[in-house]
Amino acid sequence: MKKVILLLLILTVVLSGCEDIDTPIDYNPILKQEETCENEECNDYVIDTGFLNVVDLSEDITYDKAFLDVYYINNNNAIPYVDLYEYLSFCNIILQDYELHYEGDIITISYDIYGMNFYIKFNKETNVIYINDTEYFYAISDYGEHYHDSKVTYYDGGSENFISDFTIDLDDYDIEIVNDHNQVLFPLQIADMFFSGEAGSFYNMSDKLYFYNDEEGLKTITESFVETDIAFSDIKDYNTNFIALYMDIFYGLKETQGVDSFQEALNDYELDQQTDFTSYHQTLERFVADMDDLHTHFISFGYHDQDYIMDEILTEDDKLYSFLETYNQLSCSLREEELAVHNYYQYTVLEVNNFTENTSDLLDQLYIDNDTLILDLSCNTGGLLEASIELLYLFTPQSRVYVNLDNDFTKEIIDIEATRRQTEKLDVSLYVLTSNVTYSAGNFVASYIKDYDLGVLLGQDTYGGGHAIQYMAMPDGSVLVSSSHTTILDRNRQSIEDGIKVDYELDYPITKEYFDSLFDGYGFVLEPDVERINHDISLLFDTTLIPEEISDGYFRVYIKNQLDNTLVHINETDSLMEYSLDSNNVYRFEVYYVYEVFGLETEHYLYTSIYDDVINGINDDFDYDTLEEFSVNQEITPRFYGKSDYDMYRLVIEESGHYEIISDSEYTSNHFIVYDQSKNEVVQSNSFYLEAGVYYIRVSAYHRTDRDTFTLSKTN
Repeated sequence: MKKVILLLLILTVVLSGCEDIDTPIDYNPILKQEETCENEECNDYVIDTGFLNVVDLSEDITYDKAFLDVYYINNNNAIPYVDLYEYLSFCNIILQDYELHYEGDIITISYDIYGMNFYIKFNKETNVIYINDTEYFYAISDYGEHYHDSKVTYYDGGSENFISDFTIDLDDYDIEIVNDHNQVLFPLQIADMFFSGEAGSFYNMSDKLYFYNDEEGLKTITESFVETDIAFSDIKDYNTNFIALYMDIFYGLKETQGVDSFQEALNDYELDQQTDFTSYHQTLERFVADMDDLHTHFISFGYHDQDYIMDEILTEDDKLYSFLETYNQLSCSLREEELAVHNYYQYTVLEVNNFTENTSDLLDQLYIDNDTLILDLSCNTGGLLEASIELLYLFTPQSRVYVNLDNDFTKEIIDIEATRRQTEKLDVSLYVLTSNVTYSAGNFVASYIKDYDLGVLLGQDTYGGGHAIQYMAMPDGSVLVSSSHTTILDRNRQSIEDGIKVDYELDYPITKEYFDSLFDGYGFVLEPDVERINHDISLLFDTTLIPEEISDGYFRVYIKNQLDNTLVHINETDSLMEYSLDSNNVYRFEVYYVYEVFGLETEHYLYTSIYDDVINGINDDFDYDTLEEFSVNQEITPRFYGKSDYDMYRLVIEESGHYEIISDSEYTSNHFIVYDQSKNEVVQSNSFYLEAGVYYIRVSAYHRTDRDTFTLSKTN
């Protein structure tokens, strides 16, 4: 099984390299061209020898082997074979240290790794392969400098009915292993499947053998196809048998889909009746489409069918058809960025379209300018599980992200704890937008957020996908992606393969204007009626102006100290708020209307005003003789904190005459109103004639500056 994991964190330990093995014990390979074995104990084979030139397309591993010897049986150049010993030596760059044993008809390849023994046995007589531990494929691999940013701890999740070993009878799949003159020759693709581990994979095309271990390497291969002279009849049956073998061992949904044998399942499609590569591949594509598993599909039908157009066989009944329809409706192909941030007035949209090795760096550059966040996963088709965990760090208060995994084949459950890196949790109300395109790692993120009550899911149910995926090159050069046995479970240890239900269904398209209305209070604007008696302030809200869509809300007033911004008090009311100001303080009243958007509370800003402990105007209940005095040639510096905030002073005029209030700022006459002791208005101006006596003056210059200095001067 060869994996380029896109959904699931690779469950491996970074292991060391191995030494070259120069010669086997009691082994003498005999290479002959066109030699026929003539005695009765030997099979009758014509063996041609050749070699394949190695092209290294891998990341993190330097594959310095120049070529691999191959063998062609009975003049069939479609199926290259490799000598088992030579192949193991060829793969020593990507394998752990091993021991090769021969005992009668039994060949054993054994690995001792961290005190555990993993081995594979092949019986030359019965054509049976036995593997003692299902972790064999991972354990034998040397991943070079493979690195994962997340710190991961693994725990036994309480596995029941655990299966550790398994046996494969190659005769069931008509896979021919050649035993000739002490040589054991395996088809190249079979050797790659069982003996070269998970660090990389081989792809044979013409006289070249490509080594790759990521999607980029595979993409390079599929963009470099060349013509070959291989006859369809020479590869057809072997290719079908190989697919059946591969799917029977490694396909993760085999039991879920009720398949006993893929050999039998493929027989129903009459692949043996196809007469050329195109009809054969159309039939294979129909077979895969009938599985209704979006993770499983051919990404290429190889160099034999370079012009094949995918998805033309799909019908409206196919799950992939529906997926592609929604994908196109949402214009997902136009979203070229992996991650995009849109900060709007009342909310921010974080658009995450896939998860890659770049996700962590992109998240480090994230700037969220609001308390409300819409995480848009509507076009997210998946990617690296590690990257999706990096995203979840932003929303979970815990120090770890918890992932439960199940192996469908072994029945083993593994619990993973991924330790938070240096990422601060965002303090936001979280809405997650999903669709029938949200799949795989995107599906996992939606599941986790719902499981741990981190946010609300909106839109359409996710489309599922809970298994890790794996890539495998088939003998005819086609490349199959399929669901592996490793599947993600939710918090209740149920598979998320079939998708996650949203909390609130919404029909697409969902526009920016729709969210603008939701989070901007449907345009709700209101200033309260303010009444002040001495230090007592009341705010009265006209509830008839509240839009019907949010009429179930209430008003919240944050009262803060204007000088140091500390929160003094929170008042919540349906219509009327009353508060008493302390002396020698300045207060800022911030008024919001609070209502629910899809079950989460949101605040809609309405109004801010600043009040001090100085009376703002004339009323009958205040003792104005207690006001600060303002006399001739005295400077005052009023504190103005809002257009409705005024300062009152006791004005003492000892000598009748003309007076003027002087300031460096511009002002109008209505900035100054003079009242007599009976609290009747005398004049509204900065220049006035007054008889001797006591007056009260209201001062305002809000639109200039809140720290203007004023001086009262006598002009004659």
